Amino acid sequence: MEGTLALIHETLDKGVPAIAFDLFIPEFGLIYGYDDDKQLFHAKDLSQDGTISYAKFADPKIGVLFVITISESLPHSKYEMLRMALDMIVDHARGREWNARFKGRYSMGLAGYEAWIKAMEKREADELGNAYNVEVVADAREFAAQFLRELVVKWNGTGSVERRVREFAAEAAEHYEAVAAAFAELRAMFPFPQGGTPKEEATAEQAIH
Repeated sequence: MEGTLALIHETLDKGVPAIAFDLFIPEFGLIYGYDDDKQLFHAKDLSQDGTISYAKFADPKIGVLFVITISESLPHSKYEMLRMALDMIVDHARGREWNARFKGRYSMGLAGYEAWIKAMEKREADELGNAYNVEVVADAREFAAQFLRELVVKWNGTGSVERRVREFAAEAAEHYEAVAAAFAELRAMFPFPQGGTPKEEATAEQAIH
């Protein structure tokens, strides 16, 4: 823990916040300051802007201490950035993005849809967890569509590569927009944090469809 604290302090001293998970709620937030005398971090997430003790930060409710600090930025061409983004997208879709030790415990990417359908078919979906994940995935798909639409605008050169990027990005954006629209319906069915009624037969069958 001492090494983690030192790394966070070093980053904050440069004026750069640290990204952490499960500060006040199980979601991403920022640590933007610290008080060594009081053993406190100044932090903010979706739920509040306040302080969290070093001890509480070191003992997260989810059982995993997750923090990212940014030490430097590296220049990349737009070709490299697109390649890296596409690598991440494909790894997620094929369930390759997490460490091997999580294999078998969770279903990710396209396989996640099948796992979710099975839970709905068995009427085993947790109301809060289902609504939370619907909200998170809906948000991600909306931003994915926006990202792809921005590629169409930014890749405005006359070369064949630029034209192909525009073509494929526009086609992919249509698919992501369709998925985002479907998740907008699921959001209405399973509002967070109320949860809706995923165990009711009619609701579950409509959601699966």
